[in-house]
Amino acid sequence: MLRWKVGRGNGALARYSRLGWLLCLVLVPGLVTGAVFIVFLQWQAYVDAEEETLNSARALAQVFDGVAEASLARLQALATSPLLADGDLAAFQRQATETSAAGKGGAIVLLDRDGRQLMNTLLPYGSPLPRGGVADALGPALAAGQPAVSPLFIGAVSKQPYVAVFLPLARYGRPGWGLVYGIPAAALDSYFSRQVSESGREAALVDRNGRVIAHSAGGAMRGREAAPEVRAAIGAASEGVFAARSLSGAPAQLAHHYSPTTGWTSITGVTEQSLMAGMAGRLAVAAAAIGVVLAAGVVAAWWLHREAVQALRGLQLAAEQAEQGIAGARAVVGGPREIARLALQFNRMQAAGEASKRGLELAASVFDATSEGILIVDADLRIIEANRAFQSMSGYGRNELLGRNPRMLQSGRHDDAFYQRMWAALNSTGNWDGQVWDRRRDGTLFAAYLSVSRVDSADGKVSHYVSLFTDITEQRMRQDEIEMLAFRDPLTHLPNRRLLHDRLSQAIVASKRTSAPLAVCSLDLDGFKAVNDEYGHEAGDEVLLAVAGRLQQSVRANDTVARLGGDEFVLLLADLHDMGEAEDVAARALLSICVPIPLSRGSPARVSASIGIAYYPGDAQDANELLRLSDAAMYEAKHRGRNQYVMHMRTV
Repeated sequence: MLRWKVGRGNGALARYSRLGWLLCLVLVPGLVTGAVFIVFLQWQAYVDAEEETLNSARALAQVFDGVAEASLARLQALATSPLLADGDLAAFQRQATETSAAGKGGAIVLLDRDGRQLMNTLLPYGSPLPRGGVADALGPALAAGQPAVSPLFIGAVSKQPYVAVFLPLARYGRPGWGLVYGIPAAALDSYFSRQVSESGREAALVDRNGRVIAHSAGGAMRGREAAPEVRAAIGAASEGVFAARSLSGAPAQLAHHYSPTTGWTSITGVTEQSLMAGMAGRLAVAAAAIGVVLAAGVVAAWWLHREAVQALRGLQLAAEQAEQGIAGARAVVGGPREIARLALQFNRMQAAGEASKRGLELAASVFDATSEGILIVDADLRIIEANRAFQSMSGYGRNELLGRNPRMLQSGRHDDAFYQRMWAALNSTGNWDGQVWDRRRDGTLFAAYLSVSRVDSADGKVSHYVSLFTDITEQRMRQDEIEMLAFRDPLTHLPNRRLLHDRLSQAIVASKRTSAPLAVCSLDLDGFKAVNDEYGHEAGDEVLLAVAGRLQQSVRANDTVARLGGDEFVLLLADLHDMGEAEDVAARALLSICVPIPLSRGSPARVSASIGIAYYPGDAQDANELLRLSDAAMYEAKHRGRNQYVMHMRTV
């Protein structure tokens, strides 16, 4: 028997006491490190302030670029108005007023080639309109005939400061004319209230002439020229960081960013006073943290000394208990690493006898906690155990299962050959896995992935079988749904080529029985590619959905409308009384498709169709030949000029 011999160890205790004092002395360099760290924090605060102000300036520039681009987009939408093209300026002003209201209060002005205002949404149509104001601010842009953004100016009607976005109308059929979207400078102040919320920070928007358009302080700064050092900084580079007096006159760290989109410069900054206040708080926190670390170091040294003494005494006591044969003796693992390692070795020996018991308890907990159903049967195929997951899966309680044959779960969906293959695999390899359908206690079926393993005893005979059930009922239901979707077009939900062939084959069989002819109409859209190219694939999908709906309204109740892919459709017209019925359906389809199709974006789409018709039994005797001949007739319809139908027997 292993015996532990541990002396009182007074020398060791004294040694660890000295170690505690040495650790206290080691903490002294922490003071030097803390001082260096504080200097670093001060430098980092300036770096962070520069980076933050520059990022804020960039972000503000993006915001105001968005404002200008949104205003230009509204003007472009107005420029396409039929009212403007027809010269109905009174109605056009009403439309422009609605647009300006949607744009949160901007004014829209129409200028002629001489810079005269033809309409202004701030005044009723027909009111006398002054010259100057926006026309003077946009002078170079009017002459150049290019979209532009103006500097700050005073509106001739409102007498309020504005900036304006200009759109020339030459490409819209009005050479020399232009639309102007005037943005009240006061409306831009609200963007600063969201961007600059802390005291000691300010932001401004400056036009290309160096005048303040908007400021975080409100309208008091509007129209003032920036300080010379600020104008020099923004004139030297498109963006940068510099120290100067802010627009409000306080010493500050400033950053600027020029936007080529608008010609404006965004300026953000933090005053030196605010920066120093924030830095003082940061340094105070750092000093407090360093003090806490030093104090914690002293406490840690004392604690280590105490833990070492206690660990030695605890190990000595546990060794004495083990020597006396006391069960469950354990040493407290703690103190220095060497002592803790010795205590661990002692505890491992003491715990060896309990490992087996804990393993059994763990296996039992896993058996009941796992989400997979577990069923155990003996060599005579009697159920001897089932976990809670299997009871929940099958609906049977444990007492209802014990002693019964698993055959009670069979669903009837598998034949004898299925179970023969299962037992053949178990007898030869000891394992089988696959998907099964079983029956619950309430009679409903559930699908499971089943893995069965044979467990043999030491003499090689079968001891029992362990079965693991994973419920896959929902997956199987989704799989069945996917298989159903294999017969439908995913966009229009019309029958696809596979289902069309099936229905066409059935229709031919029925036609042979009833002697009633049938027709196959191949349809291809004219102008669909242009819709895709001009409006995008989303608009193309809208057109396909609309065409699918119109075709279903054009055919009879027992007819089939299928989509083969792209813009190709097929109409299967069965049980015809005469060939004229197919022509009537084709004519209705052509008329319905020609009606303009509204789109969620942009103007309505216009497409037409070319249709080829082939008859059974007059033109062909099987499904593939019918489709081929109708397709050939459809191409003949395209060749003849499109938007018409052609019957195969009259053309080929």
